[in-house]
Amino acid sequence: MPCDYSRYPPDWATIIRKRILHRSGERRDGKGRIEIDARCEWCGAANHTPHPVTGSQVVLTVAHLDHDEDNWDVRDERLAALCQRCHLTYDAKRHAHNRKYGRGEGQLMLTDPSSGNKAQRSIGTGYHGVIVPRGKPLPGGTVGYSYFPGESERTAIVRD
Repeated sequence: MPCDYSRYPPDWATIIRKRILHRSGERRDGKGRIEIDARCEWCGAANHTPHPVTGSQVVLTVAHLDHDEDNWDVRDERLAALCQRCHLTYDAKRHAHNRKYGRGEGQLMLTDPSSGNKAQRSIGTGYHGVIVPRGKPLPGGTVGYSYFPGESERTAIVRD
């Protein structure tokens, strides 16, 4: 799936992505041409070569390890250069959740804060999301919240 760079910091492609690929071994000459390809930080598969397990051409991507593409605080420990196999394996639970519950525009699977019941809701204008650490109280005006199992934060949907 192509990357929608409008959802990323302005220096994502020019500085941040290059920094993560450099950390994973990529080296370029003075003209910017790749001399040594980066490797997947988890399995070691070399970029632009056949993957040692799958045989498919490796294309490294920079994964958000906290699954928060909208957080523009792009510290290196939140990111990793991964091959398709490692990236898809890491995101498998999230992809299964999205397949089951959807992630369409304006559609969210929310947990009602008073009853604990889950329901799909349409969210229109007049609402915004707030990241809340689990165990902390939800803000006033919360109509529901969403989280992924095992994550330490949840997103509260709050009336404006």
